[in-house]
Amino acid sequence: SVKSTQRMSKKDLKTFSRYLEIESWKRGPSARDLEFVLRSIGEACKQINRIVQRAQTDDLYGVALGEDGQQLDENVQGEVQQKLDVVCNNIMLKQFCGSSK
Repeated sequence: SVKSTQRMSKKDLKTFSRYLEIESWKRGPSARDLEFVLRSIGEACKQINRIVQRAQTDDLYGVALGEDGQQLDENVQGEVQQKLDVVCNNIMLKQFCGSSK
């Protein structure tokens, strides 16, 4: 509830993980199940943020090429896949595959 959230001190909510932990225990078993998925999304976002910050120095801009040197397939919007898109997609997949209890 809003009142219980307002009563929490700022130190209780320093991290996204801590916030999820507190809220999931307050909301019950179904929220605790969702906590694993939300933690995975948060971790993936942190990893993607670090990669985007160093994308230029790690040569992650430009068209993604397959092992044969050819462009990868188009994405669902009809655009050519970019290197950074492929790397970020792999991070999300790895996080979601490991997000179960």
